[in-house]
Formats: sequence, C-alpha cells, structure tokens
Amino acid sequence: MDLRGRWFGSSEALAVAEPGKPDPAVRAADGAGTHRLLGQLLVADTAITRTALQQALEAQARSHAPLGDLLVGLGFCSRGDIEAALAKQHAGALLSESERLVTAQVGMDQRLRKLGVKEAHIRAALQFAAATGTSLTRVVLDLGLISAETMAQALADENGRQYFPQERVDWIDPSELESLSVGEFSGYVPAGRTDGRLLVAVAEPEKILEAQTRWQAHRVEVVIASPRTIETLFRRHFARTEQAFRQSVLQWEERQRHARGTDAQDGNEVEWIYGRLIRHACYVGANDIFLHKTLAGAGKVKLHVNGVGQLFAAVKEDLFDKLLNKLVSENSNADALARAPQEANVGIIGGLKEEFSDITDRYSFRLQLNQGRNHSEREAVVRILDRQAEQADFHALGFDEQVERQLLQYSRSSTGLVVVCGPTGSGKTTSLYAMMKKIDPIERSIRTIEKPIEYRHSMWHQMEVPADVAEGEGVRIMLNATLRMAPHVILMGEIREDLDVANRVISAAFTGHLVYTTLHVTEAALAITRLRHIGVSSENLAAALRGVLAQRLVQVLCHDCRVPDAREETQAERRRSVWLSDLEWNPMRQAGCTRCGWSGYRGRRIIYELLDIDRDVRDLVERGATAREIARAGVPPGRSIWACGLRLVARGVTSIDELRRVADPPS
Repeated sequence: MDLRGRWFGSSEALAVAEPGKPDPAVRAADGAGTHRLLGQLLVADTAITRTALQQALEAQARSHAPLGDLLVGLGFCSRGDIEAALAKQHAGALLSESERLVTAQVGMDQRLRKLGVKEAHIRAALQFAAATGTSLTRVVLDLGLISAETMAQALADENGRQYFPQERVDWIDPSELESLSVGEFSGYVPAGRTDGRLLVAVAEPEKILEAQTRWQAHRVEVVIASPRTIETLFRRHFARTEQAFRQSVLQWEERQRHARGTDAQDGNEVEWIYGRLIRHACYVGANDIFLHKTLAGAGKVKLHVNGVGQLFAAVKEDLFDKLLNKLVSENSNADALARAPQEANVGIIGGLKEEFSDITDRYSFRLQLNQGRNHSEREAVVRILDRQAEQADFHALGFDEQVERQLLQYSRSSTGLVVVCGPTGSGKTTSLYAMMKKIDPIERSIRTIEKPIEYRHSMWHQMEVPADVAEGEGVRIMLNATLRMAPHVILMGEIREDLDVANRVISAAFTGHLVYTTLHVTEAALAITRLRHIGVSSENLAAALRGVLAQRLVQVLCHDCRVPDAREETQAERRRSVWLSDLEWNPMRQAGCTRCGWSGYRGRRIIYELLDIDRDVRDLVERGATAREIARAGVPPGRSIWACGLRLVARGVTSIDELRRVADPPS
C-alpha cells in the first residue's frame, strides 16, 4: 500500500483526481483537525508562504472547503507538495524548535490586526517571539498588547464557539461538577452544565478534539475560556484542597489518640497541615487567613474570600498550639513576640517548599504575629498576594460610559496626578492597573514604585521597596532614580504620611509626568483633605490633580435564591433619593442556598464615584475649600458612590444590606 493508502485506505489511494473534483489526498488532509498541521508543515518546508496560508484559511472560513483543495486551486502549491508534507507527518519527522515557533504564528498576526493591535507592535512582537523562542500568543499577552480575555473572545469567534467569561466561574453550581474527576490539569476542564450538556472549557482550539474525546461519555459542548479562567475552574472544583486539609487533620488527631510517633514526625505533620491550609486558601482565592483561639480554647481558622470572612475550620487546641509555635519559631522568637507584634515574609514552614511549589512559585505571604497577656493568646494573620494575578480588563470593570470615557482621557494625558482611593480590599490596585494598561507600553515608558509589586507586567519597569528598608527613605531613593530615567508614566503604589514623598510625587505630576497613585480614604473629595493634612499645598494640588476615583466592591446577590425586598427601610431609600424616581425599583435581598454556600451572594461588583478636576473644582481646591464643598461641586448626588450602589440595589444586583456594609449613605 502506498503512502496515501496507509493514510486514507487502499480505495482512496488508488483514486485519481478528476477535473473539477478534489484530489483525495488533498481532501483527506483536512480531516480530524489535521489541516492546520498540514499548513504548518508546508510553511516549514517553504512550499507556501505564511501569507498564502493565511489567505487560504480565510477563504476556507468563507467557503468551508477543504484547505488542501484551496491551496492547490489558488495555485499556492502542487499536489506533490501536499503529499510530501503528509509523508513528513506520517513518518513522524519533527520540526525544529524555530520551525515550530514560526509556523505556530500562522494567522496570529492577522488576528491581532483584527483586534486593533498596531502594525508596529505586531512586528515587534514577532521579533520578540523569534528571539525568545516564545509563541506569539504568549508574547502579546506578556507585552500587554491585549488581555487574555480579549484573546479568548477572539478565539471563540474564530472557531464558532461560545466564550466563557471569567466572572461566570462564580455562577457554577458545585453540585453539577462534584461527580466528575479530571485527574491532572491538562488545559481543559468541565465548566458546568446547560440544557443537558456538559460544558468543557478549553483555552486553545487545538485542544477541542482532545477535550471532546476525554468527555465523550457525556453530551459535550466545548466553550473557549482564558487560561486563567480554566485554572480557576480546576482549582476551585477539582483540586479537592479542602478534603486534603481535613484528611491530614484527622490523621494527626488519630495518631495523637494512640500516642504514636516522635516529636520530629509530629512536627512534620504540622508542616503538612499548614501547607495544605495555605494551598486551599490560595486555590479558593482567599486574601487572608486568620488563626486565633476561641473562648472555648479551640483554634479557629477563618478565611477572607471576596472581602468577606468565613469560618473554615475549628482545630483542636493542642494542634493549634503546635501550629502557632511552629510559625513563631521559624519567623520570630517568643521573647520578641512578648514585647511587640511581629511581622515577616513567610512561605511554607519547614522543608516542604518543593512539595508545595505550585503555590510558593506563585504566591507570597505576609505573616503578622500577635500575643496578648499570655502565651495562650497568640494569633496569626497570613496575608496572601498572588504575584501572577491576571490583570483585569478595563472595559470589564463595570464603569459607566461617562466615567470610562473620562478615565481613558486621563490615560492619554502627558502630565497630571490620578488618585484611586478606598479602604483595604476595595479593588484599588486592580482598577489602577487596568487603567494603566490602556497606556501604550511601547510608545511610552512606564515605571512603578511599589511595596509589594502586586501584578507583573513585562513592559513596565517595576521596582519594589525592600522590606528591610525604611519605607519613606526607600521610596525617596527610588523616586529620585525613577525621575532620572525619563519616564512618561509613574505608578507610585501609595502615598503615606510622608510630606517629602508626597511633594515629590506632586512635583512630578506637573513637571512632565503622568502619575498614578492610591490613598486610603473613603470618598473622592477626602483625598484632597488627606493630602492637605500631610502638608501638600492647595495650590500644588490644584495644579497637579486630574481626577480622583473612589471605589468599593459589593457582593452580588445569588440569582438562584434572592428574594424580593419589601421591607419599609429599603423602600424608604427610594423616597430619599429623588434622582432614583425615573428608575425601575426592584430591590432584592439575600436568602441562601447550596449554590452560593448559604451566603446569599456570588461574585462582586464595583461601585464608585469620580471627582473630575474641572475648572470649577480646581478653583475650589486652590482656594482651600472643604471636602463637602468640593464634593458638592464635583460629585452630584446621583453620581456618588452611594448612588452607584443604590442603582445596583434598584436592579436587584445587590442588597441594601450589602451596600450599607461597604458604604455610608449621604448625611
């Protein structure tokens, strides 16, 4: 049997192409997803150009004709070229790394043009991909030219598949997936059920056939999601980290009951328990872990997820004491802790870093140790920072058109100061980075000074203030160095109670730099009061400020269990807010069900207010007007942070109880 017979069967091998009919070898080359590899092999062999292949792929998208037929029909290659490529594929010949990377870029440059990426940036990305041996997809994401979610949407459209957005993860019913087991992470994962079909999310279209085969026992609908979304799905529903933690605690308790083992073995078990606790907290997206004793003497483990605390576990007193002692011994000492609270950067305690490399390579941890009147009142708080967190897409943050337009206008400015404010955990850094990602990182030099660096961006020059350096001094040194490096845009992580640093930042903002920073205040106008309190002059503030964004995050009501809110106190809010009179009023409140873990909420949304420093507001700032006067002029009643939240209450997106939890009504 000849080559074509080995590929397609002896009857097709003997067939001869007739005029007007497709060559069997060419036609068969398009079966079962092999057409892309065929095209890549032809490019690698220089039988066709990348441009020719792209034109053929576009023609195929319109006509759905076999790719091989189109390549031959358009005169881009001969039938013999295709047979040679098939022979290479069948013989298992491997492309060199450079060939593989070049052919993997086929069609991607055109896709980037459709997404609005500049031609100069595409060419730069191609050069970078060739120089580093990295795929073009990875390069454009690393360079911040497009977001991972935008890429996923484009791939979904291209392949005629549904796009699975990141926020949809919060709306999956866990019971729909609990009977499924996926084993090792493989780049695709079940993502819920709809109309009797199992949704399977993939990030790469090349994985579609593999995913369908893996779950062929089910009626499968493949959807396209970003790699970040798929990893979140795997960690939340299939990693079984809570089960692993509880099992290790039970094993420790069982061994204690039978009094077996040495102190060394006991210490090793404590390290594993702590490691599994940390892993679970990271996998479920917790920001903090709280470890402290209850009045009954048991140890309490509480997690903060989406800004809300939840009791995760109660631990027997003897195990809790051993865990706290281990944290103290490896990160402090008892004498120092007795004198004052201790703070440290901490990873996995003991020698288990390699076993937990999935979190130690990605997350950093900040440990705060406190001790009350005696040894038994020790407590610990572990703050978790995801160093590889996906930066949010600006247009997905939830700003209305007016605010979005104004924020984009700031990003196009060459000078000025933009402040994002709100309490801890209000999403300031996420919004700040999303805004800055709208700035071209190739045309403009972007430098940051942070403590710590919360997101990595390969085209920004990021500096982190060392933990062992006095913060004010470290910031001053780095800011002076940054200004000597001719940046266009500067991110100053946070302005604290340091007049010298504040004045340098303000000075940079009206001497040719666009500066972004954050402040811990609750309202936009209060940022001006805070900066004056530090010592910045009203004249300098008026000259430098472009705008102040204040924000919070509110929990979103679970759609499966929310109920109408007819309470008088809720109805009174509408009567107090005249600007709400034209809006439909359908308030809802939380109930609780299995899908939301009985909390009544799933996911979060931003609420915000923007103080734009226009001419009138600038005059008020310069004259030293009060925060109330500035807010009255720059933030109308219907545009305040409370009003933004009340609009969500009116639509049943969140509850009045949740809004009151995170924001204060106008006085």
